[in-house]
This record gives sequence, C-alpha cells and structure tokens, in this order.
Amino acid sequence: YRDKRDSDDHTPLADAIMIGNVEIAKALMPYTKLTANPKGRRWGSYLHVAVKFGQLEILKMLMEHFQAKNFDWQQLKEKEGRTAYDLLKDEDFQIEVFWEHAGTTGTRKAKEDVGKKSKEDMLEFIESIM
Repeated sequence: YRDKRDSDDHTPLADAIMIGNVEIAKALMPYTKLTANPKGRRWGSYLHVAVKFGQLEILKMLMEHFQAKNFDWQQLKEKEGRTAYDLLKDEDFQIEVFWEHAGTTGTRKAKEDVGKKSKEDMLEFIESIM
C-alpha cells in the first residue's frame, strides 16, 4: 500500500532510511546519487530524510561519504532553504518515530521522548564534526 501523497518518487534508499535499515542503506549507497533529491519537492536530500526519521547511524554514513568526497553537505537544502542542521536546531521540528513492529504505536509520550533523544543525538553529532 502506498499513500497517494508519497506518489512513486520514493527511492529504495529513502525507504531504507525511513525504516532505519542500516544494512540495506549501506548496500544501496554506492548505487545512489547521494546529493540528489530523493522524494520530489517535499523533501530535501537523503540527509534530510535521515534527520526527519531520526536515523543517526545512517546520518553518520552519509556524512562520512560527503567528507570523503569533499562535498559540502550544507549545500543540501529542502524546499524552504534549510539544511539538515537547520532542521535539528528548530525547536518546533519533530522527528518521526517508526516502531519496529508493525501495528505497534506505543504512547505519544514514548514517541516524543524517543524523538527528542534522537534529535539531541543527531544535533550533537553534527556539531561535533562542524
């Protein structure tokens, strides 16, 4: 099932990032243009997808790739002109949390706690490499 709003512009890497499948993401990265916009105009880069879904390990892999290629990741902006770092600094920005087991929603408070911790960890990581 695919939501109409998502259309067919998902890429396999974007899907792997959203669900947090590090091994699949690692396998797909060499075959994907990592500076591309993976999901149409709604999203920024793969970096933005990793941030949006709180995927710290994948964020680290992407940053390693950009550093190895001497690519300035801050060139990657979403439609409102914000970098992944800008999103993380925004007080109102909330991470979307997927639970591991389909159909498990958990409590809203639990999701907020997980999202907040994930956001803090990613912000700390990005600031450590700047």
